[in-house]
Formats: sequence, C-alpha cells, structure tokens
Amino acid sequence: MRSTLLLPALLIGTMSVLAACQTAPYYKALETVGIKKRDLLIDRVEDVQKSEREASKAFVGAVTVYRETSDADPRNIEGAYRRLESAYEKSRARARDVEQDIDTLRTVAGDMFSEWESELKLFQDPDIRAASAADLERTRAEFAQLERVLGESVQAMEPALFTLRDRVLYLKHNQTPAAAQALRAQQPKLVEDVRSADAEIKRAIEASNRFLTRLRTSP
Repeated sequence: MRSTLLLPALLIGTMSVLAACQTAPYYKALETVGIKKRDLLIDRVEDVQKSEREASKAFVGAVTVYRETSDADPRNIEGAYRRLESAYEKSRARARDVEQDIDTLRTVAGDMFSEWESELKLFQDPDIRAASAADLERTRAEFAQLERVLGESVQAMEPALFTLRDRVLYLKHNQTPAAAQALRAQQPKLVEDVRSADAEIKRAIEASNRFLTRLRTSP
C-alpha cells in the first residue's frame, strides 16, 4: 500500500496509464525517425536512475539541514524551521518524481512487451520465432525483478519522509531553543532512515544498470 505522502504521484501515474491507449500515434511518429520502443524504454530507465539520484541528494541534504536546525541560533528558530520544512518538501517532491518515472517506465515496458509478443506470429522460421520468444520471456522476467527493486526503493523512502515530517510538525508548533535542541536527541532515527533509503536507492540504480545492459546487448 502506498503512503499518503506519495499519493499525488499515484494520481499522476494513473493518468499516464489512462493515456496509454492514446500513445499509438506517438510511437508511430517516433518510429518514423528511427526511435523504437526499446530505445524509449532505455531512456525511461535512465530517467528513473536520474530521479533516484536526485532523491538521494535531497534526503542526504535534509540530514545536513536537520543537524543545523538542532544547533540553530536561539534568535533564529523560525528561520531554522523554514529551512527544515523546505528540506522536507524537497525530499518529498523528489520521492514523487521517482514514483512518477517508475510509472512511466512501467507503461513503456508493457507496450514494448505487448508489441514484441504480438509480432512473434509474423515469423516464418520456427527456430527464430522460438529464440525471440525465449528472449522476450527472459527480458520480461528481468524487468519484473527490476520493477520489484524499484518499488522497494520507493517504500524505503517513506520512513525517512515520515520521520522528517514529524520533526517539521514538532518544530512548527514548538519554536523554542529547547525544542530545537530536543531534535538533536532524535537525530539518529533520521540518519538511520536516510541511510536505509539510500542503500535501497543504490541497489535500484545497480539493478537498472543490469537491465540496461540487457537491453543494449540482446537482439
């Protein structure tokens, strides 16, 4: 079940799926200039990698801001709160970007696999047809594995987002030097959540690289 923190991304992804039935002219236009669905899929995988890296930077940056907030000048607690709130919103936005890019990737992959499968019947040589069918199944299986790892990276971001949001809300209603200092004792929780999210992000990027190699080297 997806977190309500990422609900806007779910709505965007749903709109992308609903629009998929209108993508045939788009694909046809791309193919006239030599861009196949496989090429487009490679681009979408690279988009996911980019958004994963941006999410990692945002979360790591939020930890830095959090540390600065806990050591804030007592005369500028309001400013410290605003910076922490901004760091949270940026992290949340980057997590949304990841989920949106995964949804777009899933749509393009599904379209490519459907086309590949439908064209198997066009082969006259049964041996070549069987070889292509086997390659399709291997690629589908590898994409399913990638999809699972990408989903786990999104899930791993949620605890960090919850932890950040809780601290932002706490400071919003308790803008005192004592409240800012109290955040220091809670810092290990955020650090651990971000470390876990970052590890899953790195794992997702590595899985993406393996899938890209598959796409670039298979027939």
